Amino acid sequence: MKILVMTIGGDAHGPAVDWGLRQLGHEAVFWDWERFPKEHLATLRLAQGNAPLVTLSAAGYPVNGPFDVIWKRRLGTPAPMPQCHPDDATVVIEEAERFVDAVLPFLGGPQTRWVNHPDGDHRAKNKVGQLMAAQAAGFLVPDTLIGNDIAAVRDFFMRHQGRMINKAFAPAVWDNGDGTRTNARTAAVRAAHLQSDYAVRATPGIFQEMVDKQCELRVTVMGDITLAAAIDSQRDGPTVDWRYEGGRGHTNLRAFDLDPQLAARCVALCKSLGIVFGCIDLIVRPDGAIVFLEVNEGGQFLFVENAAPSLPMLDTFCRFLIGDAPVVERAPLSMEEYHRSDIHLAFRQAERAARVERGEIAA
Repeated sequence: MKILVMTIGGDAHGPAVDWGLRQLGHEAVFWDWERFPKEHLATLRLAQGNAPLVTLSAAGYPVNGPFDVIWKRRLGTPAPMPQCHPDDATVVIEEAERFVDAVLPFLGGPQTRWVNHPDGDHRAKNKVGQLMAAQAAGFLVPDTLIGNDIAAVRDFFMRHQGRMINKAFAPAVWDNGDGTRTNARTAAVRAAHLQSDYAVRATPGIFQEMVDKQCELRVTVMGDITLAAAIDSQRDGPTVDWRYEGGRGHTNLRAFDLDPQLAARCVALCKSLGIVFGCIDLIVRPDGAIVFLEVNEGGQFLFVENAAPSLPMLDTFCRFLIGDAPVVERAPLSMEEYHRSDIHLAFRQAERAARVERGEIAA
């Protein structure tokens, strides 16, 4: 079985799944698009009467498609070669990104198992499409306004009596120049934030009513399988985005048994978006009602097992990835066992070296 994993350096999921697949008797080819075209080579050959042939080459070892399984974890941003003139860098990156988009579908064939297919990923990234698909699947969704009309946003703010949040369409990071970074996150909007027209006019945003929370759910969908965790995000006080407020998703997290109807609704939502893998964020209101927030088609999931070891995230995902292929019989994979492995040690050493090179920590 030919397995391709597309991710970036520094992604903790890559080496964990690499280790897991090896334990099950399979090996994957890893491809980091952030090292293309700087270090890696890629070609697509289209000859009359033949199917397109894609060849990827890293460290001098070419690998031809199509692959039986492709996990499109994270693509990142292509990197120009060191001798690239600064004036050319933007064009090089844009051309490389267009090349990647053009080549991606041809890495697989008719029988390839995609996690997820590029078309589904593209559809799932549409925040408006997500909300509409969630409604169609039977979820409640927050009252939502999207755009940059300052008058409309102020009116929306007043309609919800100042209880409004703002979030971005996609992850965004600012490099502060001192080794630290600022991440865009879901945040409460105050009246003072709307005093300046520029704050809203400058770029469109997503504005939603603030939903009261009893707790939050993180549901990971893998095909027809759902694994859910409850996050007691309000235990230590009100929070808007648990990911950035005291690491609550890593401490106040426990396994959660989904109602079968809710589990089926989560699976149906992903299928309607054309994806087989997705991480769904839900709010449980104090009255017990479930409110859909969003689905991340490439979301992180192994942190769930680190916080709640009874949830077999790594084992379930690795077996889901290879489908019906034969595996080595062994005890279920676990993050605890992976953390004792040489692959994990090598990842941590490489991660530390990268942070030293970026100046984030001392050598």
